Amino acid sequence: MTTTIKVGVIGTGSIVEMFLDACYQNNMECVAIYSRNEETGKRLADIFYVDDVYTDLSEMLKRDDLDFVYVASPNSLHYEQTMMCLNAKKNVICEKPFASTIQEAEEMARVAKENNLFLYEAIVLKHYPKLSLLEEKCKTIGKIRLIEFNYHQYSSRYDAFRAGQTPNVFNPVFSGGALMDLNVYNIHLAMILMGYPKAVKYIPVLERGIDISGTALLDYDGCTAVLNASKCANGSNLCQIIGEDGYILIPTGTNHIVNFEVHQKGNVEVIDVMENENRLFYECAAIKEMYLNKDYGKCYEFLDDTLDVMRVLQDLRMSSELRFTCDK
Repeated sequence: MTTTIKVGVIGTGSIVEMFLDACYQNNMECVAIYSRNEETGKRLADIFYVDDVYTDLSEMLKRDDLDFVYVASPNSLHYEQTMMCLNAKKNVICEKPFASTIQEAEEMARVAKENNLFLYEAIVLKHYPKLSLLEEKCKTIGKIRLIEFNYHQYSSRYDAFRAGQTPNVFNPVFSGGALMDLNVYNIHLAMILMGYPKAVKYIPVLERGIDISGTALLDYDGCTAVLNASKCANGSNLCQIIGEDGYILIPTGTNHIVNFEVHQKGNVEVIDVMENENRLFYECAAIKEMYLNKDYGKCYEFLDDTLDVMRVLQDLRMSSELRFTCDK
């Protein structure tokens, strides 16, 4: 008998539409949508044939049929809303960045573990097919000396920011900016491949208190990871892992690894990664499998990795002048 996992969602942005498409491909049914704006919530509900729309989150969380809640609200709301879900004994998939601070993240993880609940950061690259093969291929290119990851995406809200407005994604109140929204992907992959860095430094381009772009430097023994991200410009998202005996090239960036190339001694091996056009498909499939198998151990391994990334994110911010309202 096929088990249908029932999901409620918080938020109505484009990432939610992609998530819901991935859910339905994995026999996960959305049964409830929370939005502060009822009209926006109903628009999404009509697209995905969801009957119930809420403007009061506490009311949605009273439902007995929610196996998971997907949190896709502005960054600064992740902690409060995830804690509401966990305290209502709901499993949670929380969009990146997991929280604004390491203190918030640790509290979220503590409550999840104490209540035997599943809690995930929605980082798609953690669940990519053949990610383990990428890790294996890194061992074939000799000692890694340099990592260069790029994620440049001109934000749909940047024109408003340039015009003097303060959209959430460019607002220190909402813990926005290039580091938290984009460079988090680069940091996750660098740490998957290299582990926890010896030291970190962040060099942001600050405008009105927020980083519209920036470079994160992660120091490893004999290797530096140079991680660039910008929300104010488009650019090549080409990524390289450079070793003494070859290099690996990821043409499409860390958040959407379609394939990667292994270059050694004049030979090029191209390895395809994704077959499904919706990259969130694999994330949903992995979470569903862990949930049905009650694999809390694997879930909490991912959660511990998320906490390590949150520590690095906070150390990067503290190494610069980038501060959020929640830091005060």
